[in-house]
Amino acid sequence: MVVSAAPGARILSSPLARRLAREAGLPLGGITGTGPDGRVIRRDVEAAMRDPVATPYFSVRGTARVGKLLKLLRRLGESGVTMTVLPVVLKAAAQASRQTLAVTVDFSVTLPGGTVVLREADRRSLTCIAAALDAPDASVPEGGVMAVLALDAEEFTAPVVPPQRAALAVGAVRREPVVGGDGRLKAGHVMRVTLSADPGAIDVTAATAWMAAFLALLADPVRVLA
Repeated sequence: MVVSAAPGARILSSPLARRLAREAGLPLGGITGTGPDGRVIRRDVEAAMRDPVATPYFSVRGTARVGKLLKLLRRLGESGVTMTVLPVVLKAAAQASRQTLAVTVDFSVTLPGGTVVLREADRRSLTCIAAALDAPDASVPEGGVMAVLALDAEEFTAPVVPPQRAALAVGAVRREPVVGGDGRLKAGHVMRVTLSADPGAIDVTAATAWMAAFLALLADPVRVLA
């Protein structure tokens, strides 16, 4: 379990737990205490040492309007180019990282057949990204800076697992009422996404800016092709 202690909050812990956590490089604020009054004790630190998801993280959620994206994919299909949503999501995530974080992000994409480590996605074409996703390898270890997980679920959160610094959870496309440009409700397609981030690498302001840029790119997918 990943928890975040409030800034400045006193964390109850035993001397042995503090020593073990210090030696293991684990922040006490990221460990759930099971001792009296929630005190962090030895067994809690030992459990955290076995659990790779021990680093606290925060999450920023967003809802992407993907109606234009689906229309674009249909037009590509009519021209003989088969494309799914995921390559566009990865390209948009890479472009948002370059725009707001001024970095080129490598992705570790978890797929049913294994893992694909995708490097410099912002410099790759959509067809190149799609081809890489078609060849997952179960023997490839996770790498990259941002993990990406897409599931057939409306909304979920992916934890940050070292060595990644962030994780992007991509929900399934859903049809639901949305507010149009004229202020009226209409049927639309949306996709809920959640960015989880290690606060030691990305702060809340940067993550919020990243999410805004990412959603804007998905809402206007022609910019992703540029």
